[in-house]
Amino acid sequence: AARRLVEGERLARSGEWPGWSPTSMLGHRITGKRLGILGMGRIGRATARRCVAFGMEVIYFNRSPVGPFDFPAKPRDSIEAVMAEAAADHPLDVYAVELSSFQLHYSDSLSCESAAVLNVAEDHLDWYSSFEDYAADKGRIYHHVQQACVYNVADPTTEQLVREADVAYE
Repeated sequence: AARRLVEGERLARSGEWPGWSPTSMLGHRITGKRLGILGMGRIGRATARRCVAFGMEVIYFNRSPVGPFDFPAKPRDSIEAVMAEAAADHPLDVYAVELSSFQLHYSDSLSCESAAVLNVAEDHLDWYSSFEDYAADKGRIYHHVQQACVYNVADPTTEQLVREADVAYE
């Protein structure tokens, strides 16, 4: 199940936490939900593999042919085809869009429901003049996030990216 961590944290900080109960903050069942992935690179495949393990159906678009995979995933011919399923009789429940630091560098209008940075590693510095510039572009994914900023609490760099983000709070 998807937990309502951000909502619970906001209640606790505001002093409005009603206390624990067996059904408090249970979230939503993800088994049987459909996931649309735009970009089946290494991270897109890892996301799909995990979601399939939770019983989700996966559809995807990739700009070049990929596969076969060691998990079930149904390709679509275009981004529009994946998005069209969102408006169909069986809409998508979740979208996962894999964006590189290069794509984020040129993004000014991204506003995600939730976002994650999996790593900030020095192996991507060939395009950047400094590690700080690279990390700043990775951190752009967190700007204007509506619900959850996911990061590795053992990594001070990704934690700092969340702290510096312009997160959309209600």
